[in-house]
Amino acid sequence: MKTSITKVKWRKIEITLKTQPTGSKREMAWFQHLSLSGMGNNPDWVFYHHEGPTESEVMPRLIAEFPDLRDQWEKHLESWEGKSPGSYIDIGLFVRFVVQDLYPSGKTEVVQRAFDLMEDWLKNGHVSVQQLVVIGFLEYLQNLASQQPFGKDAFIPFLGPKSREAWDDLERFWAGKSASERTGNP
Repeated sequence: MKTSITKVKWRKIEITLKTQPTGSKREMAWFQHLSLSGMGNNPDWVFYHHEGPTESEVMPRLIAEFPDLRDQWEKHLESWEGKSPGSYIDIGLFVRFVVQDLYPSGKTEVVQRAFDLMEDWLKNGHVSVQQLVVIGFLEYLQNLASQQPFGKDAFIPFLGPKSREAWDDLERFWAGKSASERTGNP
């Protein structure tokens, strides 16, 4: 892995971000150096950095963690002329893999790994990844599994605490209960 340097100019401000790997590839540790010029003493500048996974890291991680998904992923990309159609459609492929391939085949340990990964992303992922897990993975899984003989409740035992909370919120939402009905507050 090589050092990358990103320079961005916005108005009179130049931002330089130098990223280089440290340690082994397995550690995936990165050193980042941020240089700013032209900012002056502006106290209104706030920088946010999140260590958790981002949306662009979701599918590569899923393909790496679940090698049996690779053939389906390649066909999926081929049907979209080699480009991803977007994170929500992409993760839908993974949901179909879990609901239509893994679970019916009795691969419950692999299903549990998938749910453990989603739980981790709910706890540690960027907010866009958390939304992707709730809407793209859990909500679609509920819908797709509801059409299967085993039903969506077959997946409840695989849920971690955060996933279960999101699952229940989705259930209440689709049952038509408003936030005030759920909390008792107006």
